[in-house]
Formats: sequence, C-alpha cells, structure tokens
Amino acid sequence: MLRRTDQDPQTPEAPATDEPIVYRDGAPVVTEDRAERDVVEERPVAPAERRVVVESSSEFGGLFVPRLLLTLAGAAAMIVGAFGTWSATLAGTELTNRALVRTTFTTSTFLTSVGAIAIALGLAAVVGLAFRSGWLTRLAGVLGIVSFVLFAIELFRVPGPFPTAAIGWGAWVFLAGSVVALIGGFLTTRTPQVVATDA
Repeated sequence: MLRRTDQDPQTPEAPATDEPIVYRDGAPVVTEDRAERDVVEERPVAPAERRVVVESSSEFGGLFVPRLLLTLAGAAAMIVGAFGTWSATLAGTELTNRALVRTTFTTSTFLTSVGAIAIALGLAAVVGLAFRSGWLTRLAGVLGIVSFVLFAIELFRVPGPFPTAAIGWGAWVFLAGSVVALIGGFLTTRTPQVVATDA
C-alpha cells in the first residue's frame, strides 16, 4: 500500500473501508455516513377526504310542482281578470288606476289602467318562480289582494246604496288569482343546510 510522504512513519494505517478517508494534520479522521445515520421513513399520505351530508327540506310541506302549478294558475287568473269587467261595463284594461284611490271610475289608456297593474302583478308572480324563497310571488299575491280591497273601498264610498253587482267578474277573478299565487309562494324550499360532516 502506498504511503503519503508527509505522514509520520509511526502513524498506523487506517483500516480498509469503502468510505473515503479524510486526513487532517496528516492523520486520518473517522467520519460517519449521514446517509446511514439519518434515516427518514417515508409513508404515502392519502389526500384528506371529507364527506358532507346536505339536507334541503321544504317549508310548509311544499314541493316545487305544486308551487309551479299554483303560481301559474294564479298568474293566469290575474291576467285574465285584468281583461274582465271591473266596474259597470268597464274592463280592467279600460278603467283608470285612480279608481284604487278615488271614486273616479272613468276610462283610461292601457298603461294607466287597473288592468295594466293586474297584468304586471301576474307576470311578477311568474318571475318569482326563479327565486327559491318565493318572496316575489308572495309579494305579487299580497299586492293583488290589496288592490282589490282598495277598489272595493272606493266603490263603497260612492254615494247611494251599494249594488250587489257593482264589482264585476274580472275583479273577482283577479282576487282569486292573487290568493292562489300567494299560496303558491309559500310552497318553497329552504336553503340547503349541512347536517353531517366526516372530517
């Protein structure tokens, strides 16, 4: 075995090993292999799994199909009633909207008529189907009922005896449609809620 010239002849030879020999000040230094000393156990880690249970219960025992049918039926009745007779021989599309706040039962254009309001409320009830809570459908039904009550009050305020046939069939159909739409607006579904979670 070859010996370095700068080594002390009395220095014992290092034992044979596969590791590299490190010399410091002419003498071999014992080193440790970190690869064998520091052993890290690696385990495959599965991605965290989480299962969420979502519950969506209905309010007042309602379902979407009954809500759809009632809302469409109510809106159709409200729109049909707008073209029917409201006062004497005047249709809702001909009667001025002032008849809701005054004892003025005269003709008017379509846009300023009671019928235009009734049609707008009927369409609003249908648009309310797009909302889970059904608030717009209920609002349209309530406003329809209020409109009929205001119209009936103004008829009662007219001097003289109140005739039994003062309110035309169109107004009654509009009232019935408003009530049906209001009921349909309550058949809604609650917002989904988390009832169970697996971490």
